[in-house]
Amino acid sequence: MLKHAVAAALTIVSSATWAADAHFEWGLAAGASKVTVKDTALALDFKSNGFVFNPYIGYQFTAHWAAEGGYIAGGKTHDTQNTGQGAKTQIVKNDGWYLSGIGTWPINDTYSVYGRLGYVLWDSKSTEFIVNAPPTSGSSGNALLGVGGGYMVSDTIKLRLEYQRTSLDGGSWQALTLGFVCYL
Repeated sequence: MLKHAVAAALTIVSSATWAADAHFEWGLAAGASKVTVKDTALALDFKSNGFVFNPYIGYQFTAHWAAEGGYIAGGKTHDTQNTGQGAKTQIVKNDGWYLSGIGTWPINDTYSVYGRLGYVLWDSKSTEFIVNAPPTSGSSGNALLGVGGGYMVSDTIKLRLEYQRTSLDGGSWQALTLGFVCYL
């Protein structure tokens, strides 16, 4: 009988703790991105910086665990290099949809650090200006990794600084963003 009472009490306490931290959230982030792609056929090493915009929604289950999903507008990046076939200018546009889990470690009531592990379905369009090369495009899915820190401005608004990274065909996409989360 005592076991049942203890189990019931622990269930009530744990569900009350779960419910106290649970809430929906939405946010926006913006910052700098970097695309790196190697084209060995043309001896091209494409590196370019751009702008990234990231609206998202999520649900925080506890003070330590949340899920987020959103859109990443990677913007257009371009690079010009000399190759064996002449000067080549390439313009790349990346965007995608993602879903990820967030693990948060609150340092105190104001500051926290977190890690992100998720999956992004990205779409990449590349236009090359050399010997009338046709535009190319590709879509794929890859792991999305991120680390960041948060600062609570109020009870419902948190500022976040985050680094994210994912693989692209033959390269990588990285971003450093500053954003906010609004807890509902």
